[in-house]
Amino acid sequence: MSEHIACNHFYSNAHRIKLLFYLCRSNKTAIVYSAIMSKGLPSPECVLYVCCGSKCRKRGGKELYKSLKSEVKSRKLRRSVQVIKTGCTDRCKHGPIMAVMPQNEWHLNVDEHHGKRILHQLLENR
Repeated sequence: MSEHIACNHFYSNAHRIKLLFYLCRSNKTAIVYSAIMSKGLPSPECVLYVCCGSKCRKRGGKELYKSLKSEVKSRKLRRSVQVIKTGCTDRCKHGPIMAVMPQNEWHLNVDEHHGKRILHQLLENR
């Protein structure tokens, strides 16, 4: 139970989510909890997860990730929007996949142009 609570509690610390889930699976939740709390890092308003699993990567997932990272950096949005590449999301037939959190929106067959359009819509709706 504590693992589940810790993982959900730090969901917004996107740049540490991979480490967190790895450590949650290996029963080191308390260590992660104290390490993240001591940093006092601001949480982004929005996190874009881009699948870079093998099939999504072949279909342009890596380019989509790089394009979104570049766009966020050029607009100086790194504190409010984070782009995270993920492993396989098990939706390979519809890749590349992009998930927008905390809105819980899943976008299928996303190319670079569509990804940037989604980012621009998010920024307009803030």
